Amino acid sequence: MGKSAKIKRRLRKRFNYDLRVWRDRTLWDKFITPFWFLLSAPFMLCSRPLDWCMNARFRYGKVGEVEVIPWDSSSYVTFGRVTTEALLLVGVVDPRRYRRIQREIRLVKDLPFDIGARYIRIDRECQVNFSKFKCDWSDPSSSEYEWYLAQYAATLVHEATHGYLISRGVPYTQTIRAFCERMCVTEERRFAQRLHGKHYNLAEELVEEFDPERWRNSWNRTKWQRTKADWREAFKKTDKE
Repeated sequence: MGKSAKIKRRLRKRFNYDLRVWRDRTLWDKFITPFWFLLSAPFMLCSRPLDWCMNARFRYGKVGEVEVIPWDSSSYVTFGRVTTEALLLVGVVDPRRYRRIQREIRLVKDLPFDIGARYIRIDRECQVNFSKFKCDWSDPSSSEYEWYLAQYAATLVHEATHGYLISRGVPYTQTIRAFCERMCVTEERRFAQRLHGKHYNLAEELVEEFDPERWRNSWNRTKWQRTKADWREAFKKTDKE
C-alpha cells in the first residue's frame, strides 16, 4: 500500500470517527459547547504553561514512556512508588498490555475527583484518585497490599484500553459506551488471569464480570453534576488535611 493510500485511509477513519461522535452528541454539545470552547480558549492557553510547570514540579519519575506525577504532596512518595510497582507488575506478567500502556498513556497523575480513574485523551493522561484505594501501603508483604496493587495495575490496563479504542477509531459515545466499558473490563480480566497471588485467587476474584449498572450512575449525570462531585471530593480531601 502506497503512502497516499495510507493517508486516505487514515483520514477516512478519522472522518468516520468524528461523524459518529457528532451524531451521538446532544444539542447542547453540538451548538453550545463550541462557543463555550472559544470563550475559554484564552484561559486554556494560559493554563497550559502552568500545567507543564506543575508537572515538572511534582514529577516523581518515569517508567518506560510513562511519567508518574503525584500532584498530592501528602502521598507523593507512596503514590510514586506504588504506581511504579503497578506498571512493573504489568510489564512482568503481561508484556503485551504493558506495551499498550506505554503507547496510550504518557502521564499518570494523582488527582482528587469523584471516581477512581479516568482517561484524558488530549494529553494521553490517566488521572487516578489514589485515595480510593483504601490500603495501608506501608507493608508490602500484607494480603491487603497484594490485592490493591493488583487492582491498581488492572485499573491502568483498563484506562489504557480506552486509549487503544480511541486510537482505533472507536469513540466513547452514548450509543456504544457500554461496549467500550465491556472491552475494558474484558482486558482487565485477561490481565488478572495471568496473576498468581499468595493470599488471593486473583485470576477469579480480582475483576468482576461486566455489569453496566456499575456505570449507570456516572452515565446519567450531567457535566455540571460531575463537576460538582469532583469539587466536592477535592474540598473533602482538603478538609481532611
